[in-house]
Amino acid sequence: MNKDANGVEAPAPGSLIWDEHPDFLPSYDKKWDVLYVRQEPKQPAVSLPGANGVWFRYDPDTLKVVGIEIEDFEKVFLQIHPDLRPVWRQAKNHVTRPRAASIDELAEQVANLVKKVLEWVNPPPASSIAPA
Repeated sequence: MNKDANGVEAPAPGSLIWDEHPDFLPSYDKKWDVLYVRQEPKQPAVSLPGANGVWFRYDPDTLKVVGIEIEDFEKVFLQIHPDLRPVWRQAKNHVTRPRAASIDELAEQVANLVKKVLEWVNPPPASSIAPA
């Protein structure tokens, strides 16, 4: 195992375990421009930095990924991944604050957002972890 910038043991990026169909739910913090995609209820986890403001949250005992946080989501991440913008426009109001919409429409838009974000987010490269 490597150590992160704080000297904490960190797993090799390739050793994190991804569920094939994670039950992640997105929420967006407009004030801080952070998109959270995580399992509910939230659970204790350790963060591992990736590229472009992406943080992987994982259970240190199982190495299972339990969430993703993307900092500067609108300001930076969507600029790097412009093909996500149309999906974000549809889902943003539903993950920022609930709106009156059919539950089926909401579920479809949220599922589409999670799918698209997970397609773009890959485990962090080994170079993003500080050497021991």
